[in-house]
Amino acid sequence: MPEDSEKESRRFLESAELLLFGLKFLDLPGVCQKIAVFDVYKPLYDLVQSPSKSGFVEANRGCCGTGTVETTSFLCNPKSPGTCSNATQYVFWDSVHPSEAANQVLADALIIQGISLIT
Repeated sequence: MPEDSEKESRRFLESAELLLFGLKFLDLPGVCQKIAVFDVYKPLYDLVQSPSKSGFVEANRGCCGTGTVETTSFLCNPKSPGTCSNATQYVFWDSVHPSEAANQVLADALIIQGISLIT
């Protein structure tokens, strides 16, 4: 991920956390006061930077098609030319969406985060 995009992503997350932290102190009748912010950026970034730590082989391109431009089901599906034979080895299914296997790793990371945020 380009450095500028990474910085902007982190700044957005920090701003959202500050905004949501401030909401905790508002007196909003009938509104749940428990607010949790989940960071999906860090686990996905870690997958892209070190895919082998989670059992992935490829993180620079998606499994489907060329893996660099396709993002729709019309252009990218299991029968598309060039689609890989083992999507579980890829962090991305297409050029932007995590694969099913990567989504499982991300979900596990979010569950771990969530337990500490709500207990």
